[in-house]
Amino acid sequence: MPRPAEPRHNAVRGWDRPPQRRPVRGRLGGVIGIGRIAACAASLTRPALFACAAAVTTGCGRAALTVDLGGGETMRFSRIEPAGIFVGVHEVTNGQYRRFRSGHDSGSYEGRTLNDDRQPVVAVSLEDARAFCRWLNSRAPTDRPGEFRLPTGPEWTALATCGGARAHPWGDDWPPTSGNYADASADAAFGWSGHAIAGYDDGAAATCAVQRSGRSSCGLYGVGGNVWEWTEQPARDGTWRVLRGWSWRYKDRDHLRVDYTDKHGAPWGKDNNVGFRVVFAPARAAMPTLDTSNPPREGSSPIRPPAATRPAI
Repeated sequence: MPRPAEPRHNAVRGWDRPPQRRPVRGRLGGVIGIGRIAACAASLTRPALFACAAAVTTGCGRAALTVDLGGGETMRFSRIEPAGIFVGVHEVTNGQYRRFRSGHDSGSYEGRTLNDDRQPVVAVSLEDARAFCRWLNSRAPTDRPGEFRLPTGPEWTALATCGGARAHPWGDDWPPTSGNYADASADAAFGWSGHAIAGYDDGAAATCAVQRSGRSSCGLYGVGGNVWEWTEQPARDGTWRVLRGWSWRYKDRDHLRVDYTDKHGAPWGKDNNVGFRVVFAPARAAMPTLDTSNPPREGSSPIRPPAATRPAI
């Protein structure tokens, strides 16, 4: 089977159809809870409003926060000191996102599901990701010392490098030592005619469960690969945003670098390899809600890297 055609296979598709405006269905089964942690006890002093959980620290002694979404779904955040913020240990999953929008379906690719509860949510736009963060914030105390939001560009770089100087989340070596990229499993499953990292097999043809997506030295999963992550790093006209972190469809060494910022997305853009990660960090100026009801017609505004740096698929 020939490899997928360019550019549709690597574009963040969203310009070819209006966004699906789904009503928010379902409510939290419980109060959002952030554990009162010794390392940040001075900041989190509202146990009456937060469902207090046991203090958790990673092997490196980092403080952690736990958010109870109800329905058996929780979100864990780890304090990443180089970034100065709490970062979601995993990318947001389908199960977590469906606590916000119960009808969401991440779909499938070539017969492989992308929709299991523990797989990362995909087919979500920038505005969808921001709306999820607002949903989290609406259920937390208004005087909290921070907010749930998407990371900025510098924050994402700091969380991906753990504050060090490295070319890739796993270090400087090649091929990768962890992460879900275009590998031998994907090549075998989809007949990509060799479009895979030579000598690398992460065992996942498409997206994988977030806990299997590769752990960084600072305890975060899926920072490299699995899905691209929306950020608040501006691009193009200022309303577009830079996507960071690469995905299960990418293989080129240069594109898997931490400093790769040539993948851009419009607010309405959606694709089956784009999701997001949430951080809990100092509040930023409120982002305006953009009108996504009338995206450009098909082909007029592809959301992809510049042609000179575009991946093979």
